[in-house]
Amino acid sequence: MLPVFLLPILGANLILGASWLKTMGPHLADYESFQIKFLHDGKYITLQGDRDMVANSAQLHHTQHMVRTNAIAEIYSMQVIDEDMKLVSLLPLTEDMEPELALLLHTYSSIFALPSGLPPPRPHVHSIPLLEGSNPVKVKPYRYPHSKKKEIEKLLHDMLLEGLIQPSSSPFSSPIILVKKKYGTWRVCNDYRALNATTIKDIFPIPIVDELIDELYGDCYFSKLDLRS
Repeated sequence: MLPVFLLPILGANLILGASWLKTMGPHLADYESFQIKFLHDGKYITLQGDRDMVANSAQLHHTQHMVRTNAIAEIYSMQVIDEDMKLVSLLPLTEDMEPELALLLHTYSSIFALPSGLPPPRPHVHSIPLLEGSNPVKVKPYRYPHSKKKEIEKLLHDMLLEGLIQPSSSPFSSPIILVKKKYGTWRVCNDYRALNATTIKDIFPIPIVDELIDELYGDCYFSKLDLRS
């Protein structure tokens, strides 16, 4: 049973507010398409709103009148951000997942998605400068137990199918090592110690503390204020 409140609002017979929404558990609301999606009994349920019932935009003098007549209980400061991606498919949700976490995973789904293919071209092309007169570094593979050899072949096969690696005929060669992850699976790593020994190292001088303090002279720090009223 949900509580019902009488509100001085015209245009709707019933408004399903936060008291009803919290019974749905974690959910996603797309206000552009008037949809609410939530998980119920292991299935996704979509509620579609009526597009024909769209309220007109309020003018500034309307809001000012509501403030003067105490028709607004609270005012919040809101920030407008550009939406650079739309929600196409829902990520797997669990009943104990917080809505904020589900929305975060959805908004940045491209970051959390499994990689497929090589990274896109970057403005700066990485290179490994070698010492003058260095020959190509070729280190023979290590010997592995039969169980690890099968795991390496499986991981390399999966990465080839996903496009993360590609066959190479380079004169350079570095051996592979397996590192066990926290949850018991394996991670493929390369032993580049021989290559690093012939690489020209980048030099990053440590900034002088006195110069950093001089650059900060006259700067001020403002804490974030709560603009609610």
